Amino acid sequence: MAGDLTVDEVQAELDAATPEQPADFSGHDLRYLDLSGMDLSGANLAGANLSEARLENTCLEGASLIGTNLDHAWLAGADLSNANVSGATLRQTQLSGARLAAADFTQADLSDATFADATMADADFTGALIQGTDFAGAERSGTRGLNVPESDVSSTG
Repeated sequence: MAGDLTVDEVQAELDAATPEQPADFSGHDLRYLDLSGMDLSGANLAGANLSEARLENTCLEGASLIGTNLDHAWLAGADLSNANVSGATLRQTQLSGARLAAADFTQADLSDATFADATMADADFTGALIQGTDFAGAERSGTRGLNVPESDVSSTG
């Protein structure tokens, strides 16, 4: 079952966006869409449903993903630098090799997600659920709220 917007409609909204009026997809159902490689920087995706969406190598720098459903989404190689992902759900989400510098994951559900080889400098994980989350090889300098020893390849709680 598809979401309420098509890939072409998402691209049209992005084309019409300006720095003063960024694209607004808040609350939209974007499940299963392949948005790989798109530039969603600064976009408002708060409360959107992006479960099982493909966002591989997508730029989400500075985007608002507050309370967004990203369960089972594919964000390998994506750029979420300075994005606000607080309160979002990213259960079993693939973020291998993602760039997450200064991203805000406070109170997010990251259960069983994969952050292998991600760059997470200065990201905030305060209050995030990290049961079974894989941080193998992730660069974690300056992260806050992430109480997983560097020697652990995954978190057990």
